Amino acid sequence: MNRNRLRRILILLTAALLCLVMARVSYGGQRSGTGRLTLWFSLTDCPREAMESLLSACYLDTGIRVEATGYPGEEALGEAFENGRPDLLYCAQSRAALLGGGSASADFHAIGSRLPLLVVNTGLGGADYESLEALLDAAETDKPFLAGDCWADLMHAALASQGKTMYGDGAWDKKNAAFTQLYNRLAMAAFRGGLLPLENAAEYVRQGRLPCAVTLSSSLAGLRTDAVEVLPLPLPEAGETRYAAERMGFAVLEGAPPQRTEVFLHWLENGRGGETTYAAGLVPLTKGAAASHPNSALSRTLSSLAVGGKLCWPDAEELFFRNRPACERSLREALDLLA
Repeated sequence: MNRNRLRRILILLTAALLCLVMARVSYGGQRSGTGRLTLWFSLTDCPREAMESLLSACYLDTGIRVEATGYPGEEALGEAFENGRPDLLYCAQSRAALLGGGSASADFHAIGSRLPLLVVNTGLGGADYESLEALLDAAETDKPFLAGDCWADLMHAALASQGKTMYGDGAWDKKNAAFTQLYNRLAMAAFRGGLLPLENAAEYVRQGRLPCAVTLSSSLAGLRTDAVEVLPLPLPEAGETRYAAERMGFAVLEGAPPQRTEVFLHWLENGRGGETTYAAGLVPLTKGAAASHPNSALSRTLSSLAVGGKLCWPDAEELFFRNRPACERSLREALDLLA
């Protein structure tokens, strides 16, 4: 091979490599190559594996290294804020609205929505119930039938479908006839032995220990669903087919580096954000994201909800979201005493 030919080959190879590098670094219009952001999140909101996969892809595409810390629950996450704060927080929009008295909600960037779902083990007699009343009728039995780990969300969703407001405050909610009626139905099922307040309720159904469970869609992320059906929550007969959902995503906190944050958010909105929704147990925000989803009981239901146009999003600053933790504890304690 003569020298001129070798030189031409080297020039072509160099040009090809340069084109490859340019294509690699031009994602989102820029690539910093260096820089870091810090992110906190609760492991009850997103599995560690899903978050690590998202942030690894972000680093490869943008050069921004997002260092994430996962806390075991909301309480541990709240305690961490007493000693510092990250650049980004993965959370519900309602949580972002509470930061800074609601001002942080303007800096919230949603990637999907979570909502209560029904998990059914068809081998144990579970079925696709036409209404919430039908489900609770089946739960009025002397053996465990229905478990739940999000009773407050179930009641909030049921009332929202009827156009009713739930405050998460017993003194106010008991004035609402729809709330009282539903609470009494849950209490009767618990008293007769068919309803159980449990942690990780869906896992009991998956193991074949219970026919049905109500849980948040985000709690199903990473759970094997090959032995169960995952269905939309049955709604009251008097309600409309409107599923109350809660947006989940990333809140930008005060002091976050603006340029790196902008790169991350631009990448999120135009890159892998949609792929993360199913891994985190969320309904995607766009129909495009729903077109290419994993084939599982959970993702099929999330996809159907994405394209069905039946989701509704209560105001993130509703009193219910502020009172929800205390409301859930109160409901669980009451139902546990009756069970």
